[in-house]
Amino acid sequence: MFFVIDVETSCLTPFEDDPHLLTVGAIAVSQGGDIRYNDKFYGKIHNDLPKEWYNAEMPTENETLIWWRQQNEYARMEAWLDSTYDRYPMAKVALDLSSWVEHIEPDPSQRFVTANPSYFDKMWIEWMYAVESLQSPFHYRTLCLRSMHFGIDDADEFGKSREGHKPEIEHVAWHDAIAEARDLQDMIDFKKSIPSPRTYGAFRRFTEKKDRPE
Repeated sequence: MFFVIDVETSCLTPFEDDPHLLTVGAIAVSQGGDIRYNDKFYGKIHNDLPKEWYNAEMPTENETLIWWRQQNEYARMEAWLDSTYDRYPMAKVALDLSSWVEHIEPDPSQRFVTANPSYFDKMWIEWMYAVESLQSPFHYRTLCLRSMHFGIDDADEFGKSREGHKPEIEHVAWHDAIAEARDLQDMIDFKKSIPSPRTYGAFRRFTEKKDRPE
């Protein structure tokens, strides 16, 4: 089972000073490409952020906060700004995520984090479990949607592109996860549409031919 995950954070990596994981959105997609729309996960985490996160008039050198101030107001409200939302300790969100994952896929060897890019979101998820001294429910294998895009794109350069389905509201973790799940579904459907022998077989034959002595 692919678990498409999107996180919103206070900085680019959890190894910076005073890191905060704000929200976690996730949705499951079968290896056949079926999206489980009726079974989502969305966790909002309670954080004690610096004062400038709550007052846009205050100066800041935090590049991520500068970026956040340029984003949709609703996305900012969801991520941290609206104090009326139910927000929970990170340990509870981690445990709830584990329970949700285990309910959907009992076999730990079949739980694959999928994201765009996978390194960013998986890094934060693993950090969350490590900080709370909990075991991650996910297998070490991951699927990177950005790398998959590069493999089928006509572009010659691997870049920052997040082309694909647009989320209903960008930078709301749940909406981003749904959009990325649809990207994954498209790629799985595309793969299934290729007549046998499929792309990898053609690639393998290409490399064998290339390596063959003249």
